[in-house]
Amino acid sequence: MSTRILVLSAAALIALGVNAAEPVTSPAKVGPQAQTIEQARSRINNDVSAMDLNRDGFIDANELSAHRDQRKAERQRRRAERAQQRFAAFDTDGDGKVSVVEVTAARTARLQAMDADGDGTITPQEFRQGRRGMRGKHRRMGMHAGSAMHDAHAH
Repeated sequence: MSTRILVLSAAALIALGVNAAEPVTSPAKVGPQAQTIEQARSRINNDVSAMDLNRDGFIDANELSAHRDQRKAERQRRRAERAQQRFAAFDTDGDGKVSVVEVTAARTARLQAMDADGDGTITPQEFRQGRRGMRGKHRRMGMHAGSAMHDAHAH
């Protein structure tokens, strides 16, 4: 019995960590949401139960591996979708390619948006404030460091 509790507890921690690492996809869910301990317990129970593919009350290494593989595939699919959306946003003429002109225009517009006082110069304070604003926008859009398009924008 104690082995079962240990396995389920470990699986619950894994499930909780995986869920906490997922990007927010709905603007309604931005920021911490209040929930009771019972709501959290129910969610964890459902998440862990979903990992128990053969319904024997235990999570074995194969089930845990299958769960991780499924979550990884879901994350890769979401990243690919977001990368495609960001690419489409840069491809302003819709030709399926992003030109130097299109990237320059997008980046220039971003810099102009950072120039809060409109004097044509970006102060360190304006730059920091603009970066904070873009980080919040990227989080809301599901963009984050490590994604293909984010990395392309950073260089």
